[in-house]
Amino acid sequence: LPISTIINIGLRKDKHNRYDDYVSKSLGIKQLLNKDSYLAFNLGDRQRTPNLFERFGGGWTQASPNLKPETIQSREMTLGWQGYSVTRFEDQIDNLIDYQFPGYANIAGVSQLKGWEWKASESLPSLASEITLTYQVLDAKAQTGIPLARRPETSGSIDWTYLGLNKTVLDVQTQFVGDRIDSYHSTTGKAGPDTGNYWLWHANASYQWNKEVRVFVKGVNLTDERIAQATNSFNASAPTSYYAYSPRTLLAGVEYKF
Repeated sequence: LPISTIINIGLRKDKHNRYDDYVSKSLGIKQLLNKDSYLAFNLGDRQRTPNLFERFGGGWTQASPNLKPETIQSREMTLGWQGYSVTRFEDQIDNLIDYQFPGYANIAGVSQLKGWEWKASESLPSLASEITLTYQVLDAKAQTGIPLARRPETSGSIDWTYLGLNKTVLDVQTQFVGDRIDSYHSTTGKAGPDTGNYWLWHANASYQWNKEVRVFVKGVNLTDERIAQATNSFNASAPTSYYAYSPRTLLAGVEYKF
């Protein structure tokens, strides 16, 4: 396989009746080192406007109609070999939109999110299986140096797929969320309650009836894990627990391709 380079360039213009128009730019370069390995670089910028919930609130969240859009500068570098890769990433976000009780607000200055991600995918022919593992370490701070709340410092996932049954695919996924501090003192940086450190388990199975019809069943949050994603604002030492994604749920359906 000859050494080759792949280059992708992108431009996108967003027009708004409330915010200034914005042109997003992206550049991706992938250098194939040999048939099994590569080195990739991605650079870009984009704008994220406030969504409806951030602007108008709901429930215990007050409206924040004067929010400004975020401007995000991203860059990442990946080294890959066969099914393995390691990525260094960094986002610099001006006017980051974040929850600040009782509503959303822009964080002054440029916030920075940076970290590492490791990924490994392996085919196991003797077990008729495929397995994929990911692990991420994140360092997220405002311009003041105070950590950004509600962002897990570590996270990961394991996905196992079994292909040994005729026309049937079985899949089990688990997700891990490590330390995730709910709040930090705005001047001292003192950490509030930790709402992380939990596992979620999901599974699904599908059967290809024929070329057009696929039958599937999916289980979400199989262990019925209840997690605290936020704390009770009236008593910060007592997390308010509620389900992530959903309580234990079983879904079934039929997919038909025309």
